[in-house]
Amino acid sequence: MNTKGKIVNFKLPSTSYERPMTISGETAILHSWIHDNTEKKVNHSRSTSMISDALIRCEKNKKPKIIGIEGSTRSGKTILAKILHSSGSNTELVDVCSLMNNLAERVYLSPVKDLTKAYIVDEAGFVDSKSLLSTVKNLIDKGKVVVLLFQSKKDIDSSILKNMSYFNLSRKHGLTAIET
Repeated sequence: MNTKGKIVNFKLPSTSYERPMTISGETAILHSWIHDNTEKKVNHSRSTSMISDALIRCEKNKKPKIIGIEGSTRSGKTILAKILHSSGSNTELVDVCSLMNNLAERVYLSPVKDLTKAYIVDEAGFVDSKSLLSTVKNLIDKGKVVVLLFQSKKDIDSSILKNMSYFNLSRKHGLTAIET
């Protein structure tokens, strides 16, 4: 992933569920907010390197380029998604939580029109399973990269799971590769 130079600000209202941050390369600067008045830096260079290596192995082994990252609430999935988006070239970030009106509903993804991009889907477990399966299949059929971040693999269709490079993300251990 190209990680040089681009700085992206993700500033949200202080009432937002999400902490405001600035992304610079593979580092996120988490700004003070209503729930925590300290500024923190989170470096994901190891994580982006592991994901890049997994994509190279997929290419080499002629496997679909699907990366799955499972992590509990507040494990850093959104931070990693935003770093991948800002450091990658030609990526599209789908922030599923921003598309939801309430936690009881599922989000339906509209058909992907731009098949030139890599897609990063943050909180993919809240996407309708048929809609997600259709979108992922369409993208991998075109040889594109799909990164899915979710809270539990139980929320992801098994046909997607069997083809993905699977990782777990935790605050304590960072990104860990899981054998599938």
